[in-house]
Amino acid sequence: GSDRFGTHGGHNAHKYVDVVTFHTCDDVHTYLTSRGCRILGLHSSTTLNNTPSSTCTDTEFAPCTAFVVGNEGGDLSLDQRRICDGFVHISHYSPRRSSPINAPFEVDLTVQVGVLLHRFTTWSGQYIERSMQDTTTRGKFALATRAPRQKTVDPSVTRGRQAKKEAVEARMDDDLDLDWFESNADNHGVY
Repeated sequence: GSDRFGTHGGHNAHKYVDVVTFHTCDDVHTYLTSRGCRILGLHSSTTLNNTPSSTCTDTEFAPCTAFVVGNEGGDLSLDQRRICDGFVHISHYSPRRSSPINAPFEVDLTVQVGVLLHRFTTWSGQYIERSMQDTTTRGKFALATRAPRQKTVDPSVTRGRQAKKEAVEARMDDDLDLDWFESNADNHGVY
C-alpha cells in the first residue's frame, strides 16, 4: 500500500471523490466489509484458468461494490485475490485473423475497467449522466461542487518510512574505500 496514488489522465476526478489509502490488503478488506461492500476482482479473460468468474453482464452486483483491479498485462496478486468475494471478467471476441501462437487477444485494462464501471452504474440506477460543457478544443463533463478535503496520516507508517530513509542515508554516507579498489585492480585497471 501507499499514501501516494497517480491521477494522470483522470482530468481532476480525484478532487471530486473520496480517496482512502491503505497499507495492506487486509486493511482494505476490513474497511470495505465494515461498510457492507461486496468486493469483486476484475480478472483478465486470458488468466481466468479455473477461477470461477462471471461476465459483467451476468454479475449480481451489490449496491455497495468495490472493484479490485490488477496491473495491465498481469493478473491480481494472491493478496488481492484473497480479499475478493467473487470475480468478474469482460467477455469479448477474438479477431478472426490469424495471430501468432501464444499471443491471446486481450482488451486493454483501462477499457475493461470502463466497460465494468459503465455496466455497474447502469445496473445501479443511482447515477445520472453528466451534461457536457462546450470548450474551444472539445467538450468536457460539467463538474459538481467540490467538498473540502481532509488528509489523514498513519503516524506509524510515517515513522517506519523515516527510519528506512535514515538507514539508506547512513549507508550512503559511508566513505568509499579507494585503497581497496587500487589494491584489487589487475594490470589493465579493471576492478
